[in-house]
Amino acid sequence: MPELKLVHKGSTKDVYQAGENFLFRFSDRYSVFDWGEMPDHLQNKGKSLALFTKNVYARFEQKGIKHHLVNAACGESEIIV
Repeated sequence: MPELKLVHKGSTKDVYQAGENFLFRFSDRYSVFDWGEMPDHLQNKGKSLALFTKNVYARFEQKGIKHHLVNAACGESEIIV
């Protein structure tokens, strides 16, 4: 994997430039409305969001729908687009 450059740090995920792609690293952090990040975390939330996203795009692929998810090895709480 190319060197990662942080391009956005959000209240729920961080986005890194990875060559010509982007790596979304979902966290266990969460936010509420405009208050921003809450002090506690939801265990395994990042893994759940990444798995959900990968499953949605797998269904798109099965139906022949083009998408931007890159099917590449990454962490359990990450996707590459």
